[in-house]
Amino acid sequence: MTARARTAGMTLVEVLCALVLLSALAAASLPLLVETNRVAHEKAPAVSVFELGRFADAVAADAEAGPIAWPDHPERRVEMRRIFVGDPPTHAWLVFACEGIAVSRWEAVKRP
Repeated sequence: MTARARTAGMTLVEVLCALVLLSALAAASLPLLVETNRVAHEKAPAVSVFELGRFADAVAADAEAGPIAWPDHPERRVEMRRIFVGDPPTHAWLVFACEGIAVSRWEAVKRP
């Protein structure tokens, strides 16, 4: 056999090694492709954290605990909770939650 005949094609070992490497690459990239497809079809929340933060800043001063209606979108319900810290309470955290997104604001407790 001449030198040219030995380098003209791929051997069976080289083909098998290439198949093993391609299989490993496909197995490693399959979960990434599945996750990308799932995220592409997932519905994004209608409210962004920045919108909810602006809303919280606007109503934090006179908000009462419980559901609050969003002025521009009455179908959106914002749940507000007040969490007191300290004994006696020195301040409170106001937690605003809407459609799975939450923001918090600090509030000083008014002393009588």
